[in-house]
Amino acid sequence: MSIFISIASYEDPDLINTVKSAIDNANNPKNLYFGICLQYKKFPDLSFIPNHQKDIIMFDPENRPGISKVRFLIKSFYKNQDYFLQIDSHSRFLKNWDLILIDNLKKLKEKYGQNSLISSNLTVNFHEGYHIKKHFNWILLNELPVDFFLTNEIEQFTNEDNLKQECVYFKTQYAKGGFIFVDKEIIKNVDFDSYSNCLLEEPLLSFNFIMNGYDIYDVYPTPVIHDNRMYNNHLYKENYPAKSFTSSYKGDSDEDQYEATKAFIYNKGIFSVKNAKRTPKDFWKEIGLQNSFYRVKEKYDKMNIEKGEKNE
Repeated sequence: MSIFISIASYEDPDLINTVKSAIDNANNPKNLYFGICLQYKKFPDLSFIPNHQKDIIMFDPENRPGISKVRFLIKSFYKNQDYFLQIDSHSRFLKNWDLILIDNLKKLKEKYGQNSLISSNLTVNFHEGYHIKKHFNWILLNELPVDFFLTNEIEQFTNEDNLKQECVYFKTQYAKGGFIFVDKEIIKNVDFDSYSNCLLEEPLLSFNFIMNGYDIYDVYPTPVIHDNRMYNNHLYKENYPAKSFTSSYKGDSDEDQYEATKAFIYNKGIFSVKNAKRTPKDFWKEIGLQNSFYRVKEKYDKMNIEKGEKNE
């Protein structure tokens, strides 16, 4: 089974370790295909990846797009592999991670239906045991109150022995950009944001998945682990020349913000979901913010009337 691995890397000294961890710990390394965006002053050497297993796009970090557009560009390299995995450039993989992830997704679909996908909030410490609190704190728009707050608490150690235990799935409403694992039947139906640089990357992606009729699950334990300590030390050290993190780079216009809002409320405009299986009202009900939806919709209905636009 082939796996496409999407990695956006901005001045990350841990990228090579991440890629080698994926290759070295895969049961079937020849079935891995990498789509990588390099945003570096000095590009790392990825020649150890066979040419037929990689596509690479490169930007000078001072002239790079934002993270949303980068993710979109990487997805364009996808060539109908069986699975699509999006990770951050500072991740680690446990032994046979590819078989384990595929098995996790298979069991998830058997339990909750074929429209299920995995997106994990991998805020863990790789080298030690960890206590993880998962906070899915949804603030889609500045106008919305913070009244959606889901917490799961897990006290575990991530190691190969733990991976033998039965998976626990947590339904969430948040597609985490640093870890998404789906099969080709899902990824081919979901559009990534090709318009903005970094506008609401994860909320818009979550909106796209849910509006297309898909359900998002976090899973524990997981064979892929997020470890950003080296990255943070490198990125934010004093006098480092490129201090702005990718997600805050090249902010989008007020008009882009309005267009995103219009999609969330009416599913209209450039950010709308084509052939949606759900309505925006269904979406907001799914994430527990239906009352907020009505309040915000009323506000924007009035704004649209003032602009001479038709409400739906």
